[in-house]
Amino acid sequence: MGKFDLSFGEEYVFPEKSKELIIHASRHPQLETPFDYLKKLITPNEAVFVIWHLSRIPTYIDIDEYRLKISDNVEKPTEFTINDLIVKFEKFEYVP
Repeated sequence: MGKFDLSFGEEYVFPEKSKELIIHASRHPQLETPFDYLKKLITPNEAVFVIWHLSRIPTYIDIDEYRLKISDNVEKPTEFTINDLIVKFEKFEYVP
């Protein structure tokens, strides 16, 4: 978990993010990927940039109610539950 000290007495925690990310704002989070990560073929999840435009950052997701909907530029719109994503798809990890 990346913790960021903004040098004026406040520390912000951004779950699953590297402390190496460049912080431009803490509220609403704007975290930039350091250039060294961009020299690689794959950027690790913890180093992917964050730009959050909403005023309320969710701290909880009801996994029984949450749906991932895919509807634009597809022949057949569909949606998945969290359980669908876990059960219906093979886990894949790429490590160069």
